[in-house]
Amino acid sequence: MIYGTFSIKNVGNFLIKYCHVLTRYSEAIGLLRNLLSRSLCPGRRGYWTTRLSIDLEHVGCKEESLEVAESALDDSRICNGDRVALQRRVIRLAKPPRRWKKPSFANSLSRSCKEVVELQKSFDSGKIQKVFK
Repeated sequence: MIYGTFSIKNVGNFLIKYCHVLTRYSEAIGLLRNLLSRSLCPGRRGYWTTRLSIDLEHVGCKEESLEVAESALDDSRICNGDRVALQRRVIRLAKPPRRWKKPSFANSLSRSCKEVVELQKSFDSGKIQKVFK
């Protein structure tokens, strides 16, 4: 069963990328909905949902794209990185003609991260190196 799931995931990803190259977004939407309807590969679920939202926007269904992104935020199987990408997508799509109220997570995404740089001296060579944290 593991090999079947692995092959379905890989073939699905290949077909989705192929449809994007050929700009066949409606076929990619069908494939993505099929993959999301199955409960396999929770690690790819966020990527597939983001791609589905993007493809729906390409086709011209912006309201449905927003609904897909908003409903994906309630899914507990989506990883944190994909969740942040979906939150940014919701903020971008939910501008005032569609949604008048800002989402609760909008303020947390607008903050910028502070980058810390330390200089360390190597004991072997005596060179000073930058270390990012």
